[in-house]
Parts: sequence; C-alpha cells; structure tokens
Amino acid sequence: MEAKWTWAMAAALGLALLATAQGIDLRFSCLLAEDSCVPPLSSAELEWEELGTQLCPPEEVLVWSPDRPLRWEDFRGTPPPEAARCHQAAAIYYRLSFRYQAQVRLASGRWRATIVPGSLQVTNEMLCCLSWVLPGYRTEAVLRHEQGHFDLNEVYRRILERRLAGLSGEGTSPQQALHDLAQKLQATYDRVWQRARQVQAQYDQETDHHRDLRAQARWEEQIRRWLENPSLAPQP
Repeated sequence: MEAKWTWAMAAALGLALLATAQGIDLRFSCLLAEDSCVPPLSSAELEWEELGTQLCPPEEVLVWSPDRPLRWEDFRGTPPPEAARCHQAAAIYYRLSFRYQAQVRLASGRWRATIVPGSLQVTNEMLCCLSWVLPGYRTEAVLRHEQGHFDLNEVYRRILERRLAGLSGEGTSPQQALHDLAQKLQATYDRVWQRARQVQAQYDQETDHHRDLRAQARWEEQIRRWLENPSLAPQP
C-alpha cells in the first residue's frame, strides 16, 4: 500500500516541503563562505532554504562541472569593507543541497518511508552574486585556490549522495515513518557537512590561503585523487 499526501498533510510534518504528484518533495541546503573574514549573512539565514527561496537568482548560480572551471567573472559580489583589513583577496560562497521525493508503504503492520527511485538530487553550487574578489587580486594563484574549495565541496557532494541513497524510515504511522526518514537524512547531511567544513579549514590553514605554493600544489593533487575516488577523502 502506498500513501499519497496532500500539501496540508505534508506541511504538518514541519519540514520545508514542495507538493508533488508522487509524494513529498523536500529540499535542504547549507551555505558556506570560504576565505571570507566577514560573512554577509547570519548563521540563521544560511541554514535553511525554505520552499524554493533562493539567495541568488538562477542565472547567478553555477553548478559544479568537471568541464567548467571557475573564472574571475563568476565572482560578482561586492567585497565587504573589512576585506582589505583582514588581508582577504577573495571569497567563494557555495552550498551543498539535496532534494528528494518520499513515498510510504505499509508492510507487515509497519509503515516504511523510502526515497522515490531516481528522485534524489544532490547539488554543489557556487553563488556568484555573493562570491567576490578584491581589485588587483585576480591572479591565477588565487583563482586556483578558490577552485580547490569548490572541488572539495564536490568531493563531499559525492560522499553525501552515496550515503543518502540507501536510507529509509519506519514507524507505526505514515507520519512517523516520514519523520524518521527525514531525521536520518538530516543527520547524515549534518555529519557530511561538518566533515567537509573541517577539511575546508584544513585546506586554508595548510596552504595559507594560497600563499604556500608547494602546499597548494599538494592539495590540488590530493583533491584530484579524491574526486576520482571519494572514499580516499577523510570520511564523516
């Protein structure tokens, strides 16, 4: 038995939901600024993207692609006044998001919630309208460092996608099963996101924000290997 849910029934779960014909469509994302000493948004504003609200219009969002390296024209934001004082040349804003459709079925007296096959989407996106570079710092070395941040986020996007795919929720009611699934998905996301942030901080520390050229070269090679095989990267 498969349950179909109306918007009102889904909204009662207290999640960011979008109504679909197949079930429940949810999206969750976090946003992080790298190499920025003054994030322009509060932590509360960065945590949730509710009902499709976007910080940048679609044309200002760049999805990671192996065939599309970063360019300086992608950095369209305005540098904060404190950037020069903090000795920051540039900052890239990116987010790691996932969305999915959920379905519930009754089996042996228990409800089980699963992700609709083919509906899981995990994305790594740069927000161009927030990312910035100071005049005079549009160098190849700085751009390569920012590319490293974006590539690291892609490593953890792939790790997240693999970990989310097999999750399911159970309960004595459809609502409980869906809530259990949502909690497991969010907990998994949180673990991956926190690990990614730790590795991003390590990248900045060891490369001295691109200034240590030998360390930067080592990290670029290491990130390349992790992209080929994400299981080699530090795991959540």
